[in-house]
Amino acid sequence: MKKCFVIYFALIFFIIGCQKTPAEEAVRSREDFLADLKEVSSYSYDAPARFSELDKQNRLSITFNADIVVPEAKCYSITEVKQISYTEEQYRDMMNFFCPDAEWIEEPPKIKEELIEQYYRIQMSDRFTQKEKNEYAYLLEMAETAPETAEKKPFDVKKAVEEGSGSAWSLHPDGTYVSFFLRPRTGAWQYTKNAAVSVLQKDFLQPEYTESDAFLIDDFEKEPSVSKKEAIETAVEALERMGLTDEFALHDMEKAVAYDGRDPVSWGWQMVFTRAHGGLQVFFDFDGWTTWQNSPPPAYSAPWDREMIAIFVDDSGLYKIDVRGLGEETKTLYENVELLPFDKLIERIKRQLIYQHAFHEDNITEQAVLIETINLGLSVINIKNKPGYGMLIPSWTVYYLFTYNESGVEYSFRCSTVFNAIDGSYIEPRTTADNLMFTRDSTLLSQ
Repeated sequence: MKKCFVIYFALIFFIIGCQKTPAEEAVRSREDFLADLKEVSSYSYDAPARFSELDKQNRLSITFNADIVVPEAKCYSITEVKQISYTEEQYRDMMNFFCPDAEWIEEPPKIKEELIEQYYRIQMSDRFTQKEKNEYAYLLEMAETAPETAEKKPFDVKKAVEEGSGSAWSLHPDGTYVSFFLRPRTGAWQYTKNAAVSVLQKDFLQPEYTESDAFLIDDFEKEPSVSKKEAIETAVEALERMGLTDEFALHDMEKAVAYDGRDPVSWGWQMVFTRAHGGLQVFFDFDGWTTWQNSPPPAYSAPWDREMIAIFVDDSGLYKIDVRGLGEETKTLYENVELLPFDKLIERIKRQLIYQHAFHEDNITEQAVLIETINLGLSVINIKNKPGYGMLIPSWTVYYLFTYNESGVEYSFRCSTVFNAIDGSYIEPRTTADNLMFTRDSTLLSQ
C-alpha cells in the first residue's frame, strides 16, 4: 500500500502517448456476461500454485513468474449490493457515540496565535528543509488578518446532509479537537480523536523521492505499546457496534504513526477491513487506480466509491475510523457459477497488457511486464441502468512490474489490473464510470 491515508484517493493516471493500437480485440469486454450464466451445484477452480512463462508480442515482453492465490471458497456467487445512505438521525447517533453529549461546531478558523505558533514551530523543527521553512512565511502573512479569537458556529447536521458534506469539530478539555467528517453523497464518514493528526504507514512514504518523507522514516522503528491482538479486538468491537462483523474481514494490518504536522504523537496499528463472502474477499490498497489510453475502457467500473473501513488503534484505544462506500447485500443473483478456465485467463491477461503497454511513441523501447502475483478475490461493480446498486462478483487482481526505456533512461512502475473472473474481461472496480470518463477525456484533450 502506498500514498497518503486520506478520506478520498488521489486519482492516479499514468499514460504514455500512443503510437498505434493492435488490430485484434484484446479482451472480450461484455456488458451482458450474466446472460449466458448457468448455476452449478458444485464447482472447484483448477489453477496451479505458481505459473511461469515468457512471451513476447507486439514489442512487449511478458514474463509470468507469479504466485497464483486461490482461496478455498464455498462457492463462486454473484450478489446484489445496495449502497447505504445515512439519515440525519444516524449521523447524530454516530457523533454521540464517539463524543457523548458533545458540543459540535463547524471547523473553526485559524486564529492569529495559532498561525504564529505554527510558523515558529516549523522554523525550530529539524524535520523541514530550509527551503520548506522559507515557504511557510505565508503563515505570518495570514496571521496579520486572522481573528484574535474563533467564533463558535454550531454544526448543522441537516445542512451538511443537504449540501453533501460537512466537518464537525468538538473541543476537548486539553485544547485539542475531535473531528467527524461526513460525505452523504458518497456514504463516507470519518472520526478522528485529534483533528490535527494524520495517520501514516511506512509504505506510504517515498524517502527516495521526497526529503519530507525521509525525515519520517526512522519514526517507524519504534514499536507500538499496544499489541496486534489488542488492536484487532478494539477494531472488531467497533465493527460489531456497526453490525458489520458478518460481512467484513481483516484485509491488511500495518504499523502506523499519528502525526501532528511532522511530529509523531502516537504509535499504533492501522487495519483495513473489506467485504468477504463465501471464502473470497475484496482487495484494497491505497494506490488508487490507473487507466490506459491505448486500452478500450473497462467493461464495468465501481457503482460508487470503493468500499472499505480503515481503523487506527493506539494504546488509548480507537483513535481514527475511516468508512467509505458501504453497501448492504440484498439478494443472491447466482449461488454458484463457473469461472473462466485458467489457461484462457492467462491469454486474456496477455492481450490486455499488450493493449496497455505495447504501443507507444518510437522513443519508448524495451517495454517489459513482470507479473508477480495473480489473486482471486471479489469486486463490487455497477449494474447497468440500476443506480444505487452493484454486483459483488469473483475477480482476479494481477500485480506486476512495468519497465520501459525512454531515450536511454529506464523507468519502472508497479501496477495492477483487475479482471472479471467469469469471462476474463477488463474491469475497474476501484473507481466510478464518471471518474474514468473525466480522466480519459481530460487527458485526450491535452494530447
